[in-house]
Amino acid sequence: IEFPEEELATETVLPKFDRPEVTRNRNVLTAGKIELGGYFGWNTSEPVYNQGKVGLNLGYHWSETSAVTVNFAKWMPGLNTQYTDSLKEKYNLDYDRAPKLNYSVYGHYEWKVWYGKISLTKESVLNIQLYPIFGAGLTAYEHKNYFGADAGFGQRFFFGKSFALRTDLKVQA
Repeated sequence: IEFPEEELATETVLPKFDRPEVTRNRNVLTAGKIELGGYFGWNTSEPVYNQGKVGLNLGYHWSETSAVTVNFAKWMPGLNTQYTDSLKEKYNLDYDRAPKLNYSVYGHYEWKVWYGKISLTKESVLNIQLYPIFGAGLTAYEHKNYFGADAGFGQRFFFGKSFALRTDLKVQA
């Protein structure tokens, strides 16, 4: 196929990639807001005691990209019966001698790097936020306390301007 020279483009225009605005029409504003929430979580690396924990989360968002939170967790009583029942019978182990987890208190910094919107039904918009999270704190056992650090990723699914489902996945050392 050949086109006449006068029908071909004589100049080009590059698209604009330099846009100083990060998000247009942000539906959920978090700057200057306090966050309070309860949660249930679990520690998948705990072989002896119950892996479940319940707790409270209190945070302050000083900008749309940064927040600090304090996390208190109380470990649920009991044994992790998935492992302990068979080991107790086979090796006659006394689990009362193992240190029992009591609670943990951690402070975290959240760097809210991504905010987006998704529409699953074309009737409503779900606002989402993704953030890396870094923290340090204290884990208390029955007879001794240990300091530690953790890091991971979290995501919030907003169901309105003041209610969200928060999920965090952290590695603790």
